[in-house]
Amino acid sequence: PCGAEAEEEPTLLQYFASCGLSSRVLDLADAIFANDYGADMSDVGLHEVMHEQRHWTYGEKYLVLRGACLQDAMESLGRGLDVRTAWRVQRIDASPTGWGADGAAVELSAADGRVVRARACVVTVPLSVLQRGEPEFRPPLPPPQAGAIRKLKM
Repeated sequence: PCGAEAEEEPTLLQYFASCGLSSRVLDLADAIFANDYGADMSDVGLHEVMHEQRHWTYGEKYLVLRGACLQDAMESLGRGLDVRTAWRVQRIDASPTGWGADGAAVELSAADGRVVRARACVVTVPLSVLQRGEPEFRPPLPPPQAGAIRKLKM
C-alpha cells in the first residue's frame, strides 16, 4: 500500500511509485527533486525528505511565475548589468590587485578575441565543459573546486 513501511528505508521513487503515480507525474517529480536535492528520486530516502520538509523554515518552497517566464525574471534581475549570453569564454584571468583605475579584477577572453574587464563576473558553464578544462582559469581554480569538478558525474 501507499506509504507502507518496509524493512529497508524506501527511496522517494519507491514511495511515489507505490502510490500509483503515472510515469509522467514521476518524471516531473523527479525533475523537481533533482533540482532541490541534486540527486534522482531513486537516490533520495523518503525519511530524509520528510525530515527536511518538517524542519524547513525559510520562505516558500517554490517560486511560481504567473503570466511570466524565467526569462522575464532573469531580465528583471539583470537590468542595469552588462549581461552577455552565448558568449563563449576561452579564458578567465583573475587579478587580486586589478588592472588599473576601473577596479577591474577579472578579465574574460572570448574565443573570437574579444576581451571584457570587470570587477566581478558570473560564468555559467555546463559541467561537461568544465571537465574538458574550458574555460581556462588563471590562476587555476583552488584544489577543492577543481577536485569537485573532476569527481562530479552528470
